[in-house]
Amino acid sequence: MRHPLKSLWKTVFGDGDEYIDLFFSRLYDPQNALFFEQNGKVVSALHLILTDIFVAGQPRPAYYLCGAATLPEYRGRGLMGKLIGRAKSISRERGVEYIALIPAAAGLFPYYRKHGFYAAYSVQHSLYQYNHRENEKRYFFTPADDVSTAVSMHNDRFRAMDYSLRKDGRLFGFIQNEAELLGRQLSYVTDSHNQKAGYILYSKKNPQRIKELVCDDAARQNLLDAFMLEHRLNEVWITEPFNGGAEIQKGMLWAADGKPVTCQSKPYINVMLD
Repeated sequence: MRHPLKSLWKTVFGDGDEYIDLFFSRLYDPQNALFFEQNGKVVSALHLILTDIFVAGQPRPAYYLCGAATLPEYRGRGLMGKLIGRAKSISRERGVEYIALIPAAAGLFPYYRKHGFYAAYSVQHSLYQYNHRENEKRYFFTPADDVSTAVSMHNDRFRAMDYSLRKDGRLFGFIQNEAELLGRQLSYVTDSHNQKAGYILYSKKNPQRIKELVCDDAARQNLLDAFMLEHRLNEVWITEPFNGGAEIQKGMLWAADGKPVTCQSKPYINVMLD
């Protein structure tokens, strides 16, 4: 069944074969691929990736919903709505408490809201300028050849932020491979004692755009000064979790208990197959 699902993905999203093969080799699970067929052709499908969401500091079972696609000629028939309903039923049957997703376009937020999802994740693009500090050289950047430390850093950083998604080695490994295909660099940040102080994910073509930075808040400006010095930049933009103010809606969440999801912290979904 992989080939018809790949064909649908390619037709709807236009991704290259290498990216599609990466998803189906690393994250595809036939038990969690829901679809409709017409005349032997897959016309609508979605994928569920089993993960966890932190609630009160503890991981709770969740799905990340992605790859929701319907062939153009089959849209408007309610097929995707039925698949989403099935995904919610499966979640309840299996004891999975949440489903998270990132709408493919801003105009899809009302659609998913109609199906019981709440806008739970927001981001902001923060500007950091070079501060010309004397100690900026104490941080160094090395391409990540193993993601295990990044996994621990990520989960330790966002555990206290309710509804943030936990990442495991399988998911983070996919994100690393995806970054390579998209021309991004995942690097560890080490200090002058060769201790890892965080990780950074940025565009190789335009390092001024930082997709994700995880480090101690107190070290952030010094670390960024070192990064800007290395890349000869005067400023960088970082995508960061945010709650309140002029944020950008990023992702949505559905809860099996039917209660509205309200987030007082800054839940994190930033780097998830997008």
